[in-house]
Amino acid sequence: MIRVTAVNEDGVLRDVHLSGDFFFYPAENLPKLESVLSGVSAQNEAITQAIESFYAQNTVETPGVLPADFARALIPA
Repeated sequence: MIRVTAVNEDGVLRDVHLSGDFFFYPAENLPKLESVLSGVSAQNEAITQAIESFYAQNTVETPGVLPADFARALIPA
């Protein structure tokens, strides 16, 4: 389970926080991902691209959780 709290301010994500029942290694990179997502357009493509780019540029492991899983949790309903 991935839990998201974020503010959608005029179509832009702000104050993004990710939590839930998942592992994120190294743990200190999770706030970095949250920071990267703050300021991203609240659109599917922009969110997905930001997360995939973060994974490509950082050495992180999220066993059982894919970048797309974080994107699905963040995409506004």
